[in-house]
Amino acid sequence: MKKAFIYVILASAFFTAVFVTVGILVGLNIAGNSSGTAASNQSETAFNTANSLVAGGSNNSIRIPGFKKMVLKADTFEQSVNLYNPEENNCYFRITLALADGTELFQSGMIKPGQKIDKIEITRHLKAGTYKNAVLQYDCYALESLQPLNGSETVLDLEVIP
Repeated sequence: MKKAFIYVILASAFFTAVFVTVGILVGLNIAGNSSGTAASNQSETAFNTANSLVAGGSNNSIRIPGFKKMVLKADTFEQSVNLYNPEENNCYFRITLALADGTELFQSGMIKPGQKIDKIEITRHLKAGTYKNAVLQYDCYALESLQPLNGSETVLDLEVIP
């Protein structure tokens, strides 16, 4: 009986240590995904998309920044943004910003790994207000062949200020 009790305590201690270690590693990974490059007008999240279910850091994974909201200025075409392709990626990005109804506001050219776009020109003036469920679409292309790879769409709110 005493031996079984010791085994239960040892197993509990082992599993507690495993859960704490996993929690720390997940926390560090989440903190590591924040590149620190988000402009004050964007609320950023980051996630990976992979050719197969491969953990981040693999050569097959693509890091795609996501944003909860983006702040734009009303009644002007030129906008300040912080769109980028993380330098860890082995692919080009083409980024498209569209309203929820599909109206395309912006499409970039090919963005190489480590490249950042801080100014864009949108296709129409927006009135002040919040545009819910806008879409930031990432199309990814192989560096050498330009073959399409996995991509992603993130939903965000556009906050258009006067």
